[in-house]
Amino acid sequence: RRVGIRLPEDQEELAVREPMELEGLACWHVGDKLLAAMLETGDPSRAMDVLRASGALPLGTPGSHHLRQEIPLIEAIVAMVKPFRTEEALPNLEVDVTVGSTRIIGQIGDLWPSARQEISYSSLSGKRELRAWLQHLLLCHQDHPDYPRESIAIGRDAGNAVGVRLAPVQDPFAELVPLVALYEAGQAVPLPLFPVSSSLFANHWLRSQAKDPTANIDDSLSIARAAYRGGEYHRGPPPDVADAYVHQLYGNSDPIADDFNPLPRPAEEFQCFSKIATTVFGPLLAHRERIR
Repeated sequence: RRVGIRLPEDQEELAVREPMELEGLACWHVGDKLLAAMLETGDPSRAMDVLRASGALPLGTPGSHHLRQEIPLIEAIVAMVKPFRTEEALPNLEVDVTVGSTRIIGQIGDLWPSARQEISYSSLSGKRELRAWLQHLLLCHQDHPDYPRESIAIGRDAGNAVGVRLAPVQDPFAELVPLVALYEAGQAVPLPLFPVSSSLFANHWLRSQAKDPTANIDDSLSIARAAYRGGEYHRGPPPDVADAYVHQLYGNSDPIADDFNPLPRPAEEFQCFSKIATTVFGPLLAHRERIR
């Protein structure tokens, strides 16, 4: 994106028949619409009628069957959200923060008196948690007396409703500084920071260290490498290397290795995968707890 390069993308063929079942993005679209309707009214019937009329659902019994399958998960997500929405939503909060040479301007939305809320039918991935964390840091930095200092992120995982709560941060500006520094560095050099493997590595490595300060980092790197590369027995989200841009940039190299350095410069000038992952996800994990 920085250099204006776009790789060719496969074009999805238009269906020549009415769909009999939903997959991928079409399935997410239906679930997201139903969740939005349930959060707004508590009744998905109108959204179901709109989806049927739009052609987004298979006709007849297959479409009704798909809706019946989605409702229990959506009701579970709504039930998890409900305790945090006992009052009216708050207006968006203006943000204007300068960190180093970067100025962050915008608004923080999805605010309620109890917490900032990132609710979606999407999987609760490391990427989504990181987005919630960045907004959470800016919210805490504003320290507005009429706004919360906690955040929640709720979504799904393996067919279940899951959520996390982010606790107030004592010095949010100090946490923003290394993140913005990495952002600025990433405008000039490729940084081995990946949506799946980086969060998995940080989670496993930091937990291992907490249990045993002498723990070997190799086990955590192996878990990250498996998530990056995938393979015949891979389960879970698509591996990072499945992203065409990641594959184009790193090819068959091993960006997970601590001695990986894609630049014609001394290695000490380049931050390795493990250091970047712990810098980005370490503070997040320290302030994060599961919603039960």
